[in-house]
Formats: sequence, structure tokens, C-alpha cells
Amino acid sequence: SMGGGGTASISWMLPRAFAAFGPTAGYYWNSWGKVPNLKGVSYRVVHGAKDKYPEEPYDRLALAEQFVKLCKAAGATVEKVILPGVGHWLPAAQIPLMTNFLLKRQNKQPTDWTKVSQVGESQ
Repeated sequence: SMGGGGTASISWMLPRAFAAFGPTAGYYWNSWGKVPNLKGVSYRVVHGAKDKYPEEPYDRLALAEQFVKLCKAAGATVEKVILPGVGHWLPAAQIPLMTNFLLKRQNKQPTDWTKVSQVGESQ
């Protein structure tokens, strides 16, 4: 939830800091603000189709779909995986698939570590 949402959030704050992003079962805020230029940024977004809790006022899957749509519109390459019949806890079989996705990407741009430290200080 928060790990996937945090990954999504960091990916917009520092889109060039990592070779790729893999938010899974994330709680995607719908108030991220302006979407940065994501051309050349790769994502693998994994979400269970039944990741819903009746006490929550939002639809997690709809927020994930919105995140994917916004990333694509900003130029990102997005591999979207919606797992039918799966809730919040994703099957362990997804781990090697995500690992392979991430290992196939390379960040050819230097990371601006001053931006990384500024994000940490603003929290």
C-alpha cells in the first residue's frame, strides 16, 4: 500500500534517479500535482483486481488505473499488470517477474543527489 504509493510518489519527484519503478498494490494518491516529463522512464505497475476494502472511501484499482494513464500521457513506458481474483497480497510468483523487469533496465543519466537530499529535507 504505502510502499507502492511511495514508489509512485518518488518516481514523480525524482524520475531520473532510478532505472525503473515497480509500484505494487499501491495506494495512489490522486493529488500528486503536476506530472513531470516521464519520457524514457519505465514502470511495471502490479495490482490485484480485488484489492478493495469496504471501509475505504476510494477505489484502489481506479487510482492505479489513473496513475498508469497519467504516466503514459507524460511519456512513460508502462507495463500494467492487473491480477484477476487477487486482493491486496500479491502472489510470490510476482517477485521474480518484477526482478527481471527491473534488471533489464539501465539508468544512463547521472543522478542529481542534491535533488534527492532536498526531497528528504522537505518531508
